[in-house]
Amino acid sequence: MILCLRRTQMDNREMNQSYTDGAYQILLDDSVRNVAYETVIRKLVSGKRVVDIGTGASAVLAEMCVRAGAEKVYAIEENSQSLKTAQRRIERSGMASDIELVSGFSTDVELAEPCDVLVHEIVGSVGSAEGMTLVVNDAKQRFLSPDAEFIPHACTTWICPVEPLKLPLLDAAISGLGQLLFSFQQADLYKVFNFPPGNVLGPAAEFETTVFCEDMPLTDCRELELVISRAGDLEGLVLFLEIHVDQQTVINSLHQRTNWSTPYVKLFSKPIAVVEGDVVHVTVQRELSTTQPKYELDVRICPKTSGVELTRHFAWQGN
Repeated sequence: MILCLRRTQMDNREMNQSYTDGAYQILLDDSVRNVAYETVIRKLVSGKRVVDIGTGASAVLAEMCVRAGAEKVYAIEENSQSLKTAQRRIERSGMASDIELVSGFSTDVELAEPCDVLVHEIVGSVGSAEGMTLVVNDAKQRFLSPDAEFIPHACTTWICPVEPLKLPLLDAAISGLGQLLFSFQQADLYKVFNFPPGNVLGPAAEFETTVFCEDMPLTDCRELELVISRAGDLEGLVLFLEIHVDQQTVINSLHQRTNWSTPYVKLFSKPIAVVEGDVVHVTVQRELSTTQPKYELDVRICPKTSGVELTRHFAWQGN
């Protein structure tokens, strides 16, 4: 099923407080995510002190670390209700002496000792969109030993040109009911689950890459060229993730079924004809110095078939 939802503007801290049991169940049911994380956790955490940022109601990553032999896990969670649920779960699992829950936003709390491993899954549908760059930079300064390891190791967000998203009748009905029958015709930013890879019109370009053990700038600007590799109708751009949990273990949100949506920037209400060799020029600006990152896209294309240059500007904040 392809599910398309209009994105709702919400502050990331508000989003943290809005998480429900159903939302956490989606994460628990994401076998692609969980198998990848557990594979890497088993390799890296034995005998080490771990900090888990954003542990959630299930504390699933913290529990994975304990089962893998971690010496101690500090599990940080801002959502007070989620923290209570996590506490009950940890007590039932017999891990209360191994996992210390820490209440608050990670940039506002202190830990009793430096940790050897940082584990987190504060990865947005655009990798940096949940504020992970700011949060991990802070953790590196205050929580971690100098040679600490990071799970995940890196995260890349890719962007590529795509044909119109045509929802099957049932999928369109479910998507529409979920958003009070919104119109999918207008240019906007949408959250799409199970975006069809067959709609891609050309190779993806690197929107952003974060390697957590390296310096992570909070502002940047880059120029991208998206080359059309086959004739079709261009309607917009889709973004997707590659999360390198370690250098061998990779999660891809376009080609695997995961809990991450693929943000879909619908640029044109009426698609434009493109042919092989056409180039979509995209200027990307990112501002990541807060927990509500800002993104701006300036798009320019002059299709060979029309010879008319078209431009679009699009901006958004957060996840």
